Amino acid sequence: MTTLSSEILPPTSDESDEQSAGVESMRSDDYILRMMHITKEFPGVRALDDVTMNVRRGDIHAICGENGAGKSTLMKVLSGVHPYGTYTGDIIYNGQEMRFKVIKDSEKAGIVIIHQE
Repeated sequence: MTTLSSEILPPTSDESDEQSAGVESMRSDDYILRMMHITKEFPGVRALDDVTMNVRRGDIHAICGENGAGKSTLMKVLSGVHPYGTYTGDIIYNGQEMRFKVIKDSEKAGIVIIHQE
């Protein structure tokens, strides 16, 4: 089984290039979502292994991978299907740490996932 284990980060350019172009670097509070060091295990299987994903305001991300790579599991962690305490790592949304115990908690915060199943 393939696991989702690499960092998912937005592309960045060299800060010196940005400064010479007159573009200010974005600060860490410009992230709307940060999922840091997420690890999720099921009996006998590590579905997510230290996954980090950062999403800046206004960015669009696609999560792609083979069947069994952990894409749906990551989204289920984000949305509270897999409640806080059943995985390790942190979810920061709009600058606040989130600990969703049920789907309604994530929906109240403004996170809604449309599942393919």
